[in-house]
Amino acid sequence: MLNPRQSKDATIFGVPLYGSNPWVFSGCNAQQGPALEDFFNKTADFMKAYVVPAVGLNSSTDAYPAFFSTMNPDFVSPIFKWFDPTLYLSNGRPNIICLNDDVPALAGALAVCSQGKDPYAFTISTNIFLCPAFFDKLKAFPEGPANCPSVDATVNPAQFVDHNDAVVNQYGVLIHELVHVNSHVRISNDPATENNATEVYGLNEIIALSAGAQQLNANNYAYFAA
Repeated sequence: MLNPRQSKDATIFGVPLYGSNPWVFSGCNAQQGPALEDFFNKTADFMKAYVVPAVGLNSSTDAYPAFFSTMNPDFVSPIFKWFDPTLYLSNGRPNIICLNDDVPALAGALAVCSQGKDPYAFTISTNIFLCPAFFDKLKAFPEGPANCPSVDATVNPAQFVDHNDAVVNQYGVLIHELVHVNSHVRISNDPATENNATEVYGLNEIIALSAGAQQLNANNYAYFAA
């Protein structure tokens, strides 16, 4: 494993890498790198034990049809399996890049964090950029049943607002960004990005999408996983 501030032989965008197979963390400080490694390991365990099996429960009584309608589970599963290399391997794994004030080479990307609606993270191609607020403002995982409501096809969306607590956490944000990377890798572009009007966020909006739109909308995956 490479120390994120001492490596002299591995860089991306001119800043050191923190290697944690199969993930690559770049520009992360001595706290962020190990924290991300621990986070990904815990998330992989959770995906394997709970989320991936839940994709297979494709019936009218489960959450799956609320978020993915009639979509084939074979398309949905690989996105969640990305967290666990024992389940799914891909050459298109993203670079995870921490944006900090002490990395001048990434100053332009850091500025994006204070612009528009990407205060926590954003994706360009196969690079996921993590803003300072991702570490400073977000808890790692959703907490308790109040923030993880039971959702099925009859859910009343009126009680929810955009970016509900269920997805405003590191877990939900990274799943959201992984969908963008996965779309880029698998279909050579990402028609549902934050810069495109087709991207929707609120629970009521994502449930109302057509099956084809749900397939590419990042928050459908984030809410389902939460």
